[in-house]
Amino acid sequence: MAVFKEQSPFKTYTGDFTGFLVVVLAVLVVCVSRGKRRRTGTFPPGPPGWPLLGHLPLLGRRPHVKFSEWSREYGPVLGVRLGPRRVVVLNDYESAREALVVRADVFSSRPDLYLMRLFSNGGKGIGLAPYTAKWKAQRRFTDRTLRRLGIGKVTFEGKVMREVDDLVSKISDCHGAAFDPKYHVGVGVVNIVCSLVFGEHFKHDDPLFLKLFNALEDISRYGGSTKHLNIFPALRHVPVLNRGAVRTMAAVSNGRDFISAMIGQHKATFDPSNIRDFIDAYLLAISSEEIEEKRDRFLNEEELRQDIFDLFIAGTESTTATILWSLLLLSVHPEIQRKLQDELDSALGPHQDVSVLDRPYLPYTEATILEVLRFRPTPFGLPHATTADVTLGGFEIPAKTQVLINRWALNMDDRKWSHPDKFDPGRFVDPEGHLDVPVYFRPFLMGRRACIGSHLAKMELLLFLSTILRRFTIKPPEGTPAQSLEGHLGVILQPPSFRICAVPRSTTEN
Repeated sequence: MAVFKEQSPFKTYTGDFTGFLVVVLAVLVVCVSRGKRRRTGTFPPGPPGWPLLGHLPLLGRRPHVKFSEWSREYGPVLGVRLGPRRVVVLNDYESAREALVVRADVFSSRPDLYLMRLFSNGGKGIGLAPYTAKWKAQRRFTDRTLRRLGIGKVTFEGKVMREVDDLVSKISDCHGAAFDPKYHVGVGVVNIVCSLVFGEHFKHDDPLFLKLFNALEDISRYGGSTKHLNIFPALRHVPVLNRGAVRTMAAVSNGRDFISAMIGQHKATFDPSNIRDFIDAYLLAISSEEIEEKRDRFLNEEELRQDIFDLFIAGTESTTATILWSLLLLSVHPEIQRKLQDELDSALGPHQDVSVLDRPYLPYTEATILEVLRFRPTPFGLPHATTADVTLGGFEIPAKTQVLINRWALNMDDRKWSHPDKFDPGRFVDPEGHLDVPVYFRPFLMGRRACIGSHLAKMELLLFLSTILRRFTIKPPEGTPAQSLEGHLGVILQPPSFRICAVPRSTTEN
């Protein structure tokens, strides 16, 4: 907490720069030597690394792919060094399940990293906080409250469809001309979380809403460029190298200011007999004279502020990226798009809007969404950490070791998937045409840190994608070169910038 509250964690260093680098190198040498002295037992194997920097210079722009390649030689439980820190990377379903489900008590914490302390305001909230009784209380309350507010149920569908309809209207205004869908999808997804948390739907040009949206965009844009500070925190004082961190933390501050203002408004209008949204439910739990469970004593306004911040981070960027990947992939696979549209037309008829209740009748649509999640996943998600010394896959992993789950490797494992580098929704459909999801496919991970927003994300993906494809046929603009599908890794795997044409289906073959 004290770290977050320092007045300027990214002050520019103004002293002797050479002397500063000497100090940094000395600290690194001490960290490495301490790590070596602590080493006991057989740590998971990996390729040779560089002095001081470890494997960082070898990872390139696609570390998820490099880890996957190394795991073929050294095994699925991979040991690497990121600077002075030893890190374990799990690259197959069996080792990931063993850690996150069978050994959940040991593998459910978070590492003590500089940026994670900053983002979590000193270990608060449900996303980045360590695995403690306080975290369990926050997670339990949040899960319970989201269910009560209708997440994943048809009762919440109207709030999602309001944003879907706004998006469809914006697409219609383009009249089939090329446009970039990123902004229009992004504001819709953010507004859905606003409806859940604040009980309010914002106009997309509302200055207050844009303050929040722009803060989340900056966190997404610059957050990936700050990872080096988790490894070498002293670099936050170095000009140029701290630029991304300065922008990111300014965005975090703006986001928190917005959330604090909304909590203040809710406190001024709070009515315990009329619970409007997540903030009201939390305020009721705090103010209740008879707390439902003793463990709820961990609920307080600071935790509420961080919980909301975590819900926005978890519930906006990855969902927006998945919708964008869906549009991009279907635009370059017209045969898959047509098959999906044929299913929607057959199941719903010419006028009926899609609903979450239609899922049983839309196996290929569901399969397409799952294939997008498999083909272009969030490669790592948030890092885990061990709370005690543990053995995994025959190797000894010390307490407080950072653990990464390489979802890219799980989803591209050719022992599990036929032609994994091919985009093919049919892999999730059995010969009788029913949805068939293998047990080893976990797009929202598993265990006690599984994605808390998975039910909302599934609803959003179905309603956004189905409604768009009911109304339009998505195509690349005429004459554009083949679009790269590699993506770029920031906080998540973002699709490249792209433009599409959405042609009203009334002018295409039905």
